[in-house]
Amino acid sequence: MSGMLSIHPDLIMTNGNIITVDSDFSIAEAVAIKGDRIVGVGTAADIEKIAGGDTRVMNLRGATVLPGINDAHCHLNGFGLERPPLMLDLGYPAVTSMADIRAAIKGRAAEAGPNKWISGWGWDRGFLEEFKNSGEYPDKSDIDKASPDNPVILTEFSGHTALCNSKALEEAGIDKHTPDPEGGRIERDASGNPTGILFEKAVWAVRELMPPPTESELKEAILNAMSELNSLGITSVTEPGLGPDQLRIYTDLLNEGKITVRINAMIMGGKSPDELKTILSHVGTSTGFGNDYLRISGLKLLADGIPPSRTAFMYDEYIGGGHGKLLVAGGTDEERHKNLMEMIEYGNSRGFQVGIHVTGDRGIDACVDAYIAALKEHPWDARHYIIHSDFATPRCFERMAEYNIGASVQSAIKWTIGNLMVGIVGEEKAAYQWPLKTMFDKGVVVANGSDASVTYPDWRQGVESAVLRKDKATGKVIGPDQCINVEQAVRSYTINGAWQDHQEKVKGSIEPGKLADFCVIGDDILSINPDGISKIPILMTIVGGKIVYKTESFLDGNR
Repeated sequence: MSGMLSIHPDLIMTNGNIITVDSDFSIAEAVAIKGDRIVGVGTAADIEKIAGGDTRVMNLRGATVLPGINDAHCHLNGFGLERPPLMLDLGYPAVTSMADIRAAIKGRAAEAGPNKWISGWGWDRGFLEEFKNSGEYPDKSDIDKASPDNPVILTEFSGHTALCNSKALEEAGIDKHTPDPEGGRIERDASGNPTGILFEKAVWAVRELMPPPTESELKEAILNAMSELNSLGITSVTEPGLGPDQLRIYTDLLNEGKITVRINAMIMGGKSPDELKTILSHVGTSTGFGNDYLRISGLKLLADGIPPSRTAFMYDEYIGGGHGKLLVAGGTDEERHKNLMEMIEYGNSRGFQVGIHVTGDRGIDACVDAYIAALKEHPWDARHYIIHSDFATPRCFERMAEYNIGASVQSAIKWTIGNLMVGIVGEEKAAYQWPLKTMFDKGVVVANGSDASVTYPDWRQGVESAVLRKDKATGKVIGPDQCINVEQAVRSYTINGAWQDHQEKVKGSIEPGKLADFCVIGDDILSINPDGISKIPILMTIVGGKIVYKTESFLDGNR
């Protein structure tokens, strides 16, 4: 037993399978909580001895307890906004064909009336009956007749691609003469006419025309999202990229006592050094500002796109051509690389941890080069990290480990697009994508998340995917040599996410003195067949010693 105090705890959870995720990955039977902190961890007999007359004793009846789940890359704000009622849910398995999409559009058009914008999120061509075997994208003709009087924009699950109808293209002034925006692309047919598919910055050129949500809608969306995350056992997230208005809304919710998920917010940087300097001049703080519920965790930058749309910056050519490029301001690769270096150095020198969205091997090397140069100039415990890290090389991981550069990965994306990538980068590269075992073997700290709304924020699917690397559509194991074990996967969703946000001393494991954040589940994740991990029931979620989600039947009989 460890960490005994003379005061009586408020709550004891006993007779459980408590996976502490401490340095030894030890298993305990009971845990004691006082206020919002853990005050004891050990055997049931030892912990029950310190109960007082007012101590609540919760009999876990053999249930498994994990530290609260830390989703290391979750667009909490966006997740709320990109779900009903504000947007149509077009994700699989709710939507499996263009006919399903057209029906959803027609229904929303009937409710909204003419000329009102219709938006949706989550379609995946790999699960659309008409496109899953072709490798092609749908186009405007597939949706035009469903709502000829309403502009429609339907964002793909990745958030980097969208399908628009003719009305939306007309509203945006996009025709055959419209040039591609910097950092974006308009898909065109053989005659040069827009097909309705937009990539990267071209998506935002249309989305920005939509009426913005009201402040009350924003707050409702965030509260709904937090409630859903709590129901999944999630107690902390890294919110990757917020502006001042969004931070103000989060602050309002904090002051109202309504935050039930610990939020480590990244400040969204610009695409050029001048933009970044302007943004940070208004922030007035650096990494670590805030409290246990809402704090600034760092700075978010965007270096390239994503492999499915061939916008990741790669050394080798994609099947069908192209290498992608850096999506930083600049007219040449050299200018973009120089600007990227300057932005990283500027953030690092001002006390900002930097997390960069980058997926291609060439783009990742550029970012790691810049991180190392910045840290040599201004060394500190920055823990800069690579967000996604899809195709980083083993040599790159060695350099990341040497300079304490982390990797923020999303195992459920591998599950979602594994087989799709074969037709984009070939079988060998598709198998290697997200090489988690190599990351761990080389000593990189790996933090896992959902990138919600890119994938649904269910950490259980993420753990299962990291352990098995099965493809969602085919069930095929893609890259078996990069599977990790369950212990490593659990660490990636708990203590490693806390480390990423400089919070491993206050959360991420079940140890005395740390925050009383727990996820209680209905099976032993360490012994169950890995194929069943995604189906383990969530029984209860506790944040700061307070129950924020529970199944009533589980608590029956406790006093």
